[in-house]
Amino acid sequence: MTTTESAPVTGRGRSAATPERVPVPTRQRRPGLAALAIVLILGGAALSGYLAITSGNKQSVLVLARDVADGQPITAADLTTQSISAPGVSVIPASQLSAVATRGYRASGRFPRGTILNPGMLLGYHVPGTAYASVAVLIAEGQFPPETVSPGSAVKVIYTPNQDNAKSSTDAATQLIPGLAPGATLLDKAYVDHSQRASGGNAIFTLIVPNDDPSSNGRRLSNLALANAFHSLTIVKLPVDTRPGTGEGQS
Repeated sequence: MTTTESAPVTGRGRSAATPERVPVPTRQRRPGLAALAIVLILGGAALSGYLAITSGNKQSVLVLARDVADGQPITAADLTTQSISAPGVSVIPASQLSAVATRGYRASGRFPRGTILNPGMLLGYHVPGTAYASVAVLIAEGQFPPETVSPGSAVKVIYTPNQDNAKSSTDAATQLIPGLAPGATLLDKAYVDHSQRASGGNAIFTLIVPNDDPSSNGRRLSNLALANAFHSLTIVKLPVDTRPGTGEGQS
């Protein structure tokens, strides 16, 4: 007679051969992470759409072709064009290359090659500024340095009446401009905004000058206008590093 041995019974009524189940922890729900995932997905889709739209709205703009130093005159050799997509960024269209290269602008700081050009980088782009004015003067041939005074130049303006006017100017009672003797400096330094040749070898220059000068009782502009009317002006070109006031950047 054979007998079978039954598995020993544990204290809980289960046989020792039956493995005990380990309780599985309840999964915790995190609604915050789910919401963040949705936001990231939607944000990525919006960004992709924005890039897809702006990539097709490129424009050709001016870019520096080489490094420029502070105060350096900007010429055509310093400029090139590049097609970019930069919504909301201040730029200068490539169509203005000739105008920028010939207006005598100077760099307002040091900028490396490849920098996208914007108006704030050009001295003389926003002139005249606060408390300054533009005035045109006609300078006779021989009274200015030929081929050297151009937009962006700094000049001194001197009162130089012709021989007949100079004789009358020696007498205070018959002076063309009261209180102003021949050879007097009308402007210590002025910024040339524009220049063009006129008939007879003469030239017309647009100068940026202070609109109000308390040191001369406000007569600077009137004296300049009178001397210009009598064709009694001479301009002297100043060193290239001279920076006359233009009011640019002031408010």
